[in-house]
Amino acid sequence: MKIKTAVEILEISLLGIVSFDSEVLRNKYKEKFKIAKQIEKEQHEMAFNEAVDMYSCRRFEQYYNETFKNETK
Repeated sequence: MKIKTAVEILEISLLGIVSFDSEVLRNKYKEKFKIAKQIEKEQHEMAFNEAVDMYSCRRFEQYYNETFKNETK
């Protein structure tokens, strides 16, 4: 089981309380969360790169995918 990001947790929790009157609203919701997830990923990348030791060979993409990427998506 992968760790969920804060944005993913918020998205899931809002699904239970947000009502979509149309497909247009549903798509806007999905697009906003897609943008938020990308911003969050970039923030994780910046923090990771600042903290990484210069001798480390581990790449951010590998770390992010192992930590946050859903296997079922």
